[in-house]
Amino acid sequence: MIDLPPEHTAGEINTPITLTCNTTAKPEPVYTWYKLVANDNQVLPNEKHAILAFEKLGPEDRGVYSCSAMNDLGTTSSSQAILSIDGIFVSCYYGCVIINTDGSQLVITRSCILRSFYLRHQH
Repeated sequence: MIDLPPEHTAGEINTPITLTCNTTAKPEPVYTWYKLVANDNQVLPNEKHAILAFEKLGPEDRGVYSCSAMNDLGTTSSSQAILSIDGIFVSCYYGCVIINTDGSQLVITRSCILRSFYLRHQH
């Protein structure tokens, strides 16, 4: 069981930030970190510790992360956590794209709703 899963976190561009994933499992586990990319968990191959550290947070770092811990007795996984960046301008389009069952996209150019906002972390 993951005792301390990563939490939703927000930081500022070019500042350090960490995500933590911890368990009290014995023997000591090996951690694996994942980033959700296009609905697929991509392994972050060089991250094998309980702390995922970003020295300088960049726009490419925002996303959804999770971790797993594995030892000789088994594997356990955490819930997902969102890493967002303060001050990033976000535009969301609603009602504009329909995903067909075959995976193709149908773009509708009328009746679109645009919502634009800045993400700000409450300190």
